[in-house]
Amino acid sequence: MTRDEMLDRMSESERRDWYALEQIEPFGDKRQDLLHGMLCAFLANMMSNGQYAASHFMPNFEPEKPQDMFGFLTALAKAHNSKPS
Repeated sequence: MTRDEMLDRMSESERRDWYALEQIEPFGDKRQDLLHGMLCAFLANMMSNGQYAASHFMPNFEPEKPQDMFGFLTALAKAHNSKPS
């Protein structure tokens, strides 16, 4: 069965249940990122005096949002002007 076939057969309430479960107990790639982050934090804390958390070692795939439109446009203009033509 393909993913689309599975989603077609699944009721809306079952989808909500799976989504809620994933929010409480992540699975898939998010789960692997968390497990590897925990391992890296454990090792880093053993080798240093720092207080590292799993989140310090997890990838962040969200793009940074500009603080304001003026700052964003200023940064964009600087980046554009610094490129050789």
